[in-house]
Amino acid sequence: MVDLAGHRTARDGSDARDPGAPSEYRTRWSSLCRTLLGHGGAAVVPPASPDRYLEELLAGALVTIRSIPAPGWARSSGANSADLWIFGVAHTVATGYALDDTGLWRQHAWAVTGDGDDRMMLETTTVHRAYFGIELSGSAALRFARDNDPGTLDDVLATGYTLRTIHLWSALESSPSTVARPS
Repeated sequence: MVDLAGHRTARDGSDARDPGAPSEYRTRWSSLCRTLLGHGGAAVVPPASPDRYLEELLAGALVTIRSIPAPGWARSSGANSADLWIFGVAHTVATGYALDDTGLWRQHAWAVTGDGDDRMMLETTTVHRAYFGIELSGSAALRFARDNDPGTLDDVLATGYTLRTIHLWSALESSPSTVARPS
């Protein structure tokens, strides 16, 4: 973990800033940690592997929209959020970090639905004190869904042509794909 001063704590045996990671990544990761801690909390828990959205997160914003609970599996925020997007419940998927009640920022995902004043965050695990992240739509949301719940995505795409699969195929056409169209 990284504490308020940006120092590694004793629990940092192997993290996203491991010695094998390029020094530029370690520098950028430290910058994200400082940004997160600037919004509160005592430490940042690094993800198990380097965060693929690091550069986008450095340009991200603290999410301040209302949240409501949505059904989901514990400790599966990525798959839960991907499912809400795949089934058309959410307009976008968001990924980043959430501040828990113990003061730790942890990697997290959530879904967003609605427009304008009706925008609402769908939290599928535990409601957190703050959220920092980026929203993904279209081909970026599709890639997130592929990474987090490929089985459900494949099952929905295989159902044939429905309004939802037409939207998913549209996202696929703007993204490199290994998924075959249903016959």
